Amino acid sequence: MEDFRKAGLDDGSGNLHDRRSVLVRLSPAGEKAIGGVTPLVRRVNEILFQHVTAKDLTTIVEFLNALSLNSEYAAVEVRRFEHDRNAHCRGA
Repeated sequence: MEDFRKAGLDDGSGNLHDRRSVLVRLSPAGEKAIGGVTPLVRRVNEILFQHVTAKDLTTIVEFLNALSLNSEYAAVEVRRFEHDRNAHCRGA
């Protein structure tokens, strides 16, 4: 954030309600900088997501949700295995 402020892209105000966080407000120079890259970002996104349908994105989200849940189950299984192995070693 300091570099952001030094470049004059932020107005430099903090979050008065929560000191753990920072509120970022673009200065006029920051607005101009964002405006300068917006067309490029839009074009890159168009290229990245061409031929990707809403159904494709839904499928990816469903897959990632299932993988995330399964990874939790797998972690439980690893912990159970380690617990059982340690219990067996102590009892041997």
